[in-house]
Amino acid sequence: MFKELFVVLVLFCLLSVAVIGGTTYSLNAVLNHGQSNSPQVGAAPGPDRTYPCESRNGVMECTYSAVMTQNASTTCSFKSPAATSTLTWASAQFSLSSSTATIVEIGKGTLQATTTLIGTKYNILASARASILASTSPAAGDATIFAPSTWLNVKVGGGITTGDSAGTGFVPVGTCKATFQLM
Repeated sequence: MFKELFVVLVLFCLLSVAVIGGTTYSLNAVLNHGQSNSPQVGAAPGPDRTYPCESRNGVMECTYSAVMTQNASTTCSFKSPAATSTLTWASAQFSLSSSTATIVEIGKGTLQATTTLIGTKYNILASARASILASTSPAAGDATIFAPSTWLNVKVGGGITTGDSAGTGFVPVGTCKATFQLM
């Protein structure tokens, strides 16, 4: 009789520990919204990554990509990371620009529409395709260093004429991309 009671008590204790442990785990999962307290490790599940910033071997980079906005003088804008960063490169690829010649500026500003030129202005011929790449170089100096949350803007203008100006039919087709490296 004593042996049977002892077995029942041991089974009861083991069952209690399992229930309490499972409840604690479930409670932690609910409180942490399913997030683990341990750091995320391992590889990305595929070739596409949906988060803009990642660190590899201690180097933090943020990458952005967007389709050009039509009928606007600022065709693309990206907000730099919330830390001082260096623009590694920025590109604007026009599959179709405009029915008249267009001047493109890649610059930075504290607002989404303002631009302090980085490098030079670029001319695109009427109805032409163009790929523009702005990259870091020693000649650029501080122009490629971005204060936290500063805007990188790709603007068009200058050569466009009335009837084809921004806001009234200017329909660039293409994409913009940029990569920042945090300092």
